[in-house]
Amino acid sequence: MRYYSTLDVVLLVREHVDTRVRLLPIEPAIAIDSVRLPGSFHADPADRLILATARYSRAPLITADSAMIEYAGGGHLRVVDASL
Repeated sequence: MRYYSTLDVVLLVREHVDTRVRLLPIEPAIAIDSVRLPGSFHADPADRLILATARYSRAPLITADSAMIEYAGGGHLRVVDASL
């Protein structure tokens, strides 16, 4: 596996991200939603940004994270359980 420094982020994305995958910037609305998620979810900011991004883009979240799957069960977003 190749080691990437923080300066190699563009190279990492170019080499490893499928061209059919759309990268979304963290819009202000996503950042705001991440701290105002409806319902109850733990305080991990990275997980909250993932949930808020899925909600903002109206895309299903593909995850095996049981906390995210349980949160989605409250009707706050669509989820595909990748643990199956």
